[in-house]
Amino acid sequence: MHTIGIIGIGYWGTNVIRTFNNISNCRVKTVADLKLGRRNYVKENYADIQVVEDHREIINDDEIDAVIIVTPPESHHKFGLEVLNAGKHLFVEKPLTTNSEDAKELIKLSKEKDLSLLVGHLFIFHPAIMAVKAFLDSGKLGNVLYIETSRGNARPSNTQSNVVWDLAPHDFSIIFHLLGKLPISVTGNGRDFTGKGVEDVAHIRFDFEDSVFSTVHVGWHSALKSRRTTIYCEKGVILYDEEKSDDKVTIYEEGVDTRLNTGDNEAHDLVYSPGKEWHPKLEDFQPLTRECDYFLNSLNGGNSELSNGVKGYNVVRAIELAVESIKQNGVRLQF
Repeated sequence: MHTIGIIGIGYWGTNVIRTFNNISNCRVKTVADLKLGRRNYVKENYADIQVVEDHREIINDDEIDAVIIVTPPESHHKFGLEVLNAGKHLFVEKPLTTNSEDAKELIKLSKEKDLSLLVGHLFIFHPAIMAVKAFLDSGKLGNVLYIETSRGNARPSNTQSNVVWDLAPHDFSIIFHLLGKLPISVTGNGRDFTGKGVEDVAHIRFDFEDSVFSTVHVGWHSALKSRRTTIYCEKGVILYDEEKSDDKVTIYEEGVDTRLNTGDNEAHDLVYSPGKEWHPKLEDFQPLTRECDYFLNSLNGGNSELSNGVKGYNVVRAIELAVESIKQNGVRLQF
């Protein structure tokens, strides 16, 4: 049985509290937040959980052996250092930090103290992504040629970060996970159309070995929330649309085209027909529950490769390079 503390009770923090509180092999002892309203929310809904204003009450509690940080990204490094230096395991919501040097410091410290460090890249644990990954690994559609992602949302209130930091971590982690490798270069373009000092739309390109590439579009101008990933393979296409209520994953097998290589003297129907379309059956579970279970299992010596600190660092580094490329008007930068 692990005893945990949670720092941050905002929108996502409440989901994290509820999820860990429903897992049988852990106990949520204490949660912390500076805002009175958020503390009162927990008091009203979770009578058995202690609520404090000062996060140091969690850090200094010897009974708590693991801490989850669900605060704004700019505070992740500071809180992370405190947690690890106190000898406690650490789970940090994405992104791990706001720069790669801070991420490396947390990774180094966690290894020195032999503590788990996991990052909340939620979509790695989504049943749709798990199904897509398994199908790609089966090789039935051949090698991946390129991946396109698009993620649109309304602009968050009072944000100090640009749209890349806000929306792209999910897509970056998905792409790296599906391909099982890192890019060799990053190129970014973006614009600040609203004049608020941060880019509100961006296009990022990753180039990988073997001519594989991916493109990522993120923007705050979407009237509708959009979450789409399309994987183009040698023998077909996989579409993952998170906003669909059913059949989130569609697989399009290779089509038939008798126009190709038809000789001038051949007499037959010229036919173009898309390939078979089908929807794989997805497992029925909540990604956050699977992610929290994965973290707890890592504390008992289980695997942590899916979302460990190094994976978190790779995403942070990719964001840094994308943002720097945008500043340099689309210069291609080595990963």
